[in-house]
Amino acid sequence: MRKILTLTLLLSGAFVHAQEYLSLQSYKLDNGFSVYLLPDKNANSTYGAVAVNAGSKNDPADATGLAHYLEHLLFKGTTTMGTTNYEKEKPFLDSITIYYQQLGKTKDEVQRKQIKERINNQALQASKYGLPTEFHTLLSSIGGTAINAFTANDMTVYHNSFPGEQMNKWLDLYSDRFINPVFRSFQSELEVVYEEKNRASDNFQFELVTQLYKHLFPNHPYGTQTALGTTEHLKNPPIDRIYEFFNSYYVANNMALFLVGNFDVEVAKPLIQEKFSRLRNADVPVFPAYTPMQFTANEITKLRVTPVKVDIIGFKSIAVNHEDELALEVCNSLLFNESETGLLNILQQKGKVLGAFANSLHLKDDGAELMIIIPKIVGQSFGSAEKLVFAEIDKIANGDFSEDFLLRTKNELLKNFKTNMEDPEERGSNLLDVFNTGKSWESVLSYPERIERLSKQDIMAIAKKYYKKNYYAIHSKTGFPKKDKIDKPGFKPVITEQTEKSAYAKTFENKADASIQPKFIDFKNDAEKLELGKNNVLYRVANRYNDIATLEIKYYIGTNKMQNLELAAQILNESAPKGMTLEEFKESLSKLNCDLSFEVDDDFFIAQLKGDDSSIPAALALVNQLLKEPVASPDAKKNLEEGLKAAFKQEQKDPATMGLILRAYALYGANSDYKKRASLSAVKKMSVTEILTQVQEVKSYAASFHYCGKQAIEELGAAITGNFTLSDKGKPELSYTPTLPITKSTIYIVSDSKARQNQVYFSVLGENYSHDYDAQIKLLGQYLGGSFSGLILQEIREYRSLAYSAGGRFTKPVFESNPLLFTSFVGCQADKTNEAIEVMMKLLTDMPKYPARLKPFKTYALSTVSTNYPSQRERSEAIEAMQLKGFTEDPLENEFKTLNAIQFDDIYNYYEKNIKSHPIIITIYGDKSKIDMNKLKAIGEIIELKTEDIANY
Repeated sequence: MRKILTLTLLLSGAFVHAQEYLSLQSYKLDNGFSVYLLPDKNANSTYGAVAVNAGSKNDPADATGLAHYLEHLLFKGTTTMGTTNYEKEKPFLDSITIYYQQLGKTKDEVQRKQIKERINNQALQASKYGLPTEFHTLLSSIGGTAINAFTANDMTVYHNSFPGEQMNKWLDLYSDRFINPVFRSFQSELEVVYEEKNRASDNFQFELVTQLYKHLFPNHPYGTQTALGTTEHLKNPPIDRIYEFFNSYYVANNMALFLVGNFDVEVAKPLIQEKFSRLRNADVPVFPAYTPMQFTANEITKLRVTPVKVDIIGFKSIAVNHEDELALEVCNSLLFNESETGLLNILQQKGKVLGAFANSLHLKDDGAELMIIIPKIVGQSFGSAEKLVFAEIDKIANGDFSEDFLLRTKNELLKNFKTNMEDPEERGSNLLDVFNTGKSWESVLSYPERIERLSKQDIMAIAKKYYKKNYYAIHSKTGFPKKDKIDKPGFKPVITEQTEKSAYAKTFENKADASIQPKFIDFKNDAEKLELGKNNVLYRVANRYNDIATLEIKYYIGTNKMQNLELAAQILNESAPKGMTLEEFKESLSKLNCDLSFEVDDDFFIAQLKGDDSSIPAALALVNQLLKEPVASPDAKKNLEEGLKAAFKQEQKDPATMGLILRAYALYGANSDYKKRASLSAVKKMSVTEILTQVQEVKSYAASFHYCGKQAIEELGAAITGNFTLSDKGKPELSYTPTLPITKSTIYIVSDSKARQNQVYFSVLGENYSHDYDAQIKLLGQYLGGSFSGLILQEIREYRSLAYSAGGRFTKPVFESNPLLFTSFVGCQADKTNEAIEVMMKLLTDMPKYPARLKPFKTYALSTVSTNYPSQRERSEAIEAMQLKGFTEDPLENEFKTLNAIQFDDIYNYYEKNIKSHPIIITIYGDKSKIDMNKLKAIGEIIELKTEDIANY
């Protein structure tokens, strides 16, 4: 058996190497700029990125947060982009730089206030010329999606997806942004960074990670400073030093371009040469040599910052690209894995701990192996939980595991490697590591062979080497992290009408690029379909990448008809067929290199299988056995109760989640999912038999089968009918939970004095929805809420710095002739709530008219038709969902045909009918003490609620 499995693994590795989509072309321009090209004709779009080998670790110790702030500012344009007249704008920007230098040297608060006022005055003058969102607007106009950037410890990356036909314009934008950048909107963007820091402060994980890094890397910037920077340094931002940072690190020989997806390499190469050869090169500052610290004794930090007890143990280990990296990955997978066969998975299944996970933290200069332990809520100490986990680690070090288990673990890692590499962005992430760490692409692709060579003795040696020494631990009990106090700034908003275009934009619009060919879903040819008896159907999409198949079984019954069905799915995930233990069942699936999980939504009860294509029929037979007579593990019910208790505690400590729950209550009342769900006390009264009885009801319904793989549809259909029990109850249909009528503007508030950010939602019900207006809905949604190009983010974030995140979108009802819902959102510092509400209400009740902005939104809508085409593993479900809504063809076809004919008056008229004069529901979760309640009363009735009013606990 072992020889067969080993041969399978080796053959799988050869399969990966044979794929054209993994054939990398990499080279350097004469200026040292690195280029990585990975074309894939089967992809729907292209993932593009530019990376810089400098991150938060390169921040000066007395100016932390600088690299991250620079990342924000590099979206603001250049001397020719983002400005209507740079020569007139420049004197004001220069004055701002000088005043910030003075601010950093001034301690007296009265003088500091005066300097800030001078800065604000200069910013107001500069804003008459600035176009701070133009870069984003231009990128969106060519179909750019997921436009973003991130500052990591070791690098900074700017990235998004776009249609490959727009290569010329994309490359022009991405190269030009790094040539003569101008850091405009400096004061406004600083407040946005504050809001990002506020958002992080509301997440307990931020404090845990900060403490963890501080002690694991005490003499390295990883631990001595954070990417967001200290509040004190943010109060004194040195513009001159940010330019200095840019000039030092943003040079061609320290940067790289990554293109992965559907594009023409021969078209791209000369364009890359033309555009990125313009970047200058220079000597890059050498990062100081670093000797990793090792613990000489166990160290423990005691905190109170988490909703439930959390124990994080860090063993110092290796930096990325170390020769032991792969062995540590295997070691950790023996402890914890997706197939739930790891030693820590089993510990959790047996109810010994509430949770236990193993993970690696490998950075460029140092690293650690992490054990995250969640002790049982009642009656278990940190020490007793750690003892159980250490005993499982000892099993790895002592070789108390089988060769078969090791082989199954290797195969699972290979399976995940293959499926991850289907995604252009995931391939791009691997290429980022190649550039940043010196890892070779050949090393990435040799992953299967390198895993196969690891022996049991290798893994034992690794466990002894890294897990048998001193460690650092965080013991956190229930509590709240201390948060810095930041008051709302008093400066005036820097508002510009943005009716003009920069010189760059006028030239950019005339640049040539290939026309984009729309790609619509073809119901007949994009997925094969086979009837499997009455009401059951099999969909098949060919797998073009690898030999890993997915099969999703969707029973036509969900929580809208059986509200406690989610409990059944959770128990089923810890159940086995009669006559088998849970461990034996998971092991049987693992031997087939298959994963199984159950989940439920409003309309479907879903079983998901992923594994070796040839093993799917055998795995399906095991699933059938389980559904026929499931037997929960002895600890399943207790684990369910403990898990719910922990989840409810965490939910109530997360303002972002509670904001969504409050909004759901305001819109749906008792029909909100959070109000309909069973409370913990109700679950405790249920028996396992009562919960699992629902599975038999589920089994009586028909199902659709969604397969992505290489087997012929007739072959798989025969395997299903031969290995799986089919029923015919229930025709496929979608359900719909109507919102409560909104008859008057009302404000719902749940107060949480410990929240740094207030979560504010605005909900408006429009007229009954019709597919005929899809084009207007898309364009109006973009005009209002289209990320940085939309009015909401511009007015609230860019001009007034009231929030880090803000936006709006339409939600279409499942069926026509039901009201259309528009929702907008602001996550803002508590003392900015009134002002944020005032601005949002103005936008919703008196939307500004900028007809010239419609053209780029049209181009975006037309361009993204192809990039939104679903991936191979999502395609058949997309087809079925549209068919269940009554469509006989992709509705985007009609939308695409009508988009060009839409005029600004059309979307404004649609706004007037669906938003302008309609009552608005406002929900606020956060610190009530910072809100002027009298101002809110002018909007509508205020209803104050408590947590227990909006959700069942």
